[in-house]
Amino acid sequence: MLSGVLSQKIFAPQDKLEVKASSCLRQRFGRSSCRHCFEICPSGALSWGEQGLRWQADQCQGCLQSVARCPSGALQARGLSLTAVVEACAEIKQPVLGCQAQGSQGQVRLPCLGVLTDPELLLALVLLLHKPLQLNLIPCADCVNAAMLAPLQVAVLHVQQKFPVQSAELTLVSDPDQLVYREPCCDRRDFFRLVGRRSKRTGYELIERLQSSPGPQIYAHKSLPLGRRWLLQVLPLLNTEIQSAVRTSFPQRQITSSCRACTGCVGICPTGALIAADDFATPPDFAPHLCTNCGLCRDFCTVQGLVISTPPA
Repeated sequence: MLSGVLSQKIFAPQDKLEVKASSCLRQRFGRSSCRHCFEICPSGALSWGEQGLRWQADQCQGCLQSVARCPSGALQARGLSLTAVVEACAEIKQPVLGCQAQGSQGQVRLPCLGVLTDPELLLALVLLLHKPLQLNLIPCADCVNAAMLAPLQVAVLHVQQKFPVQSAELTLVSDPDQLVYREPCCDRRDFFRLVGRRSKRTGYELIERLQSSPGPQIYAHKSLPLGRRWLLQVLPLLNTEIQSAVRTSFPQRQITSSCRACTGCVGICPTGALIAADDFATPPDFAPHLCTNCGLCRDFCTVQGLVISTPPA
């Protein structure tokens, strides 16, 4: 028999957004001026209150732009699995990514395409699928989340400029006549293969539900934004040249002469990019692939002991 907590995780309706307050920059350091999620949220569902980061689920439109903008992984999208996306696109020559709006078409149906306004998440998909990819924007114009279209176009342009060869066939489709999506039409064997793929997808989502836990917020735990996590999953599968190009876009650190090796920045870092050295008199080590240049370490350090910078696009 399933326990009450377990059955609730499996069968209860899941919110599109998960809040990990202990990863929030302002929650970790009271003088942080981060306002990314407040400024991007079109409905005002995210705010700052006496208890810290506050999310009003009944006010949320589910555009997931706040997930794309959060530099520390404090906001996560539920029901998104990179493995499930790959499974859905495995045998499709030109996959279509759509949303879950009624009438939207796509082999992959994301809660909202607003989550792709994170260039790193979009880049992860482009590099991994390595095939023509269409984003179905046909329902978006009349959607309450239409405001995400402009930042999505910016993210697509950024990826196309950074990786022109790999993203050459990444297209935004607003005209139904240009959409290449076809409804599955299959024989008995294909039918069972399709059912098997969908069962796998459901299984991935179920595993994610079981692994997700609201539990107590532990500030020693580190987290990454969804886009960076997906990009790091994809990175080992790429050739050396593309890996090198991706790594050059990660932030760089410079230790100044005023650093006292106090390791306060190690504790305050929300993503685990700063690591205490074995020698306590030595400045902390730095993992560029875990750094999102959120600026919290820079704000926290009272002696301006380090500088984090992002290479120019």
